[in-house]
Amino acid sequence: MNFAPALLLACASLLHSSHAVAQGNSEAGKMLTAVCRSPAGTTVTGGSQPKSESDGFGNGLFTYSWKVGEATAVIVSQSGTAAGSTPSTEQATAVQSSGFVTFFVLYDRAIWAHSLFIDSKTVLISRHVNSTSARAPLGGLYVASCSIATQ
Repeated sequence: MNFAPALLLACASLLHSSHAVAQGNSEAGKMLTAVCRSPAGTTVTGGSQPKSESDGFGNGLFTYSWKVGEATAVIVSQSGTAAGSTPSTEQATAVQSSGFVTFFVLYDRAIWAHSLFIDSKTVLISRHVNSTSARAPLGGLYVASCSIATQ
């Protein structure tokens, strides 16, 4: 079953209310950039015998660029800082709440949610995957510290 249309509809209704929040926000229209390093956490594999294990992105970087109050953002992820690691650029749907913003990235068989908490300079990343290789649901929850600037 494809839940992407339902998720997009839910996000659209939230965007309407978050846009109203942004209009009263003195930061509205400014460019927010956050660089988050080495997210670490837990990966969970579902199925008949679910298991969880510590996991993370080592020297990985996630860079978020978002014009405050806008409905979209750009996320650039890089698996490491070593020469030759290739960055990946994704378009995300942005949903603003009080004190944080969540960026949703939708794939064919996965949804990633990146919640950036402005005051604590932290990102909480969750991934939800319908894994064909594991033949089971796959998920993960990761956290990282961030440097955040608004201009």
